[in-house]
Amino acid sequence: MDGASSSSSLLLLVGGIFILIGLIFVPVAIKTLRIDQASRNWPQATATLERAEVMKYVIDRMHKDEGPTQRISYNALLSYRYEVNGKSYSAQHGEAAEDPSHAARLVAAHRLGETRNIYYNPQAPQEYRAELAARYAGLLWLLPALAFGGFGGLVIWVGRS
Repeated sequence: MDGASSSSSLLLLVGGIFILIGLIFVPVAIKTLRIDQASRNWPQATATLERAEVMKYVIDRMHKDEGPTQRISYNALLSYRYEVNGKSYSAQHGEAAEDPSHAARLVAAHRLGETRNIYYNPQAPQEYRAELAARYAGLLWLLPALAFGGFGGLVIWVGRS
């Protein structure tokens, strides 16, 4: 086997791996689309706000070159309670904030006892959506599929030329 042939085989293998990685995203997109579409027919329940608090999330990372770093983010965590067929369920909804004071303003904008409608799965009432996703948001999962698959196809094309 000469150098050009082994190089071409390696490119075919690498391209094939990228295409396979891209294909992993296709069933994710299909499942997400199905759930998003089904949730549009889910019944609504009235949920009552029981708790609102500022949440701080700290992510510690270790970088080979930069050493340890932290990423800090904040949100307003809203905890609701809703009932379906006499059984009580809890729901949480987070509102992203730019900084702690923004999160505090978001929390202050809500009052304990206020209500909102949520959508719940009638077959599994503990599954809920505080907000419905955009009709075709699940298609966004096809973008990495296209990116990986397209790159894999390009690598194969280069390997064959």
